[in-house]
Amino acid sequence: MPLNVAGKQMSNGALAVAGGLVVGLVDTFLPWHTTTFPTVLGSQSGGHDALGYWSGWVFFLAVIVGIAMFAIRGGGRRRRLPDAN
Repeated sequence: MPLNVAGKQMSNGALAVAGGLVVGLVDTFLPWHTTTFPTVLGSQSGGHDALGYWSGWVFFLAVIVGIAMFAIRGGGRRRRLPDAN
């Protein structure tokens, strides 16, 4: 069943893509990998998130572009320009 968002019908596929983009945006700021290993003085741990490498930045930019495109596509009502008469 389509959902009415800002006066425009959005299909289930469009809503699924929008949800995936939001999850991708949140996932960018969560830790992707964490490692803990024992040492002589105790243990050491380390990890990284999406923004630690160039590929994470590409992913982040792709998510931002996708959200912007979705917002432009479904954002608000269409306004007609006045006639030049």
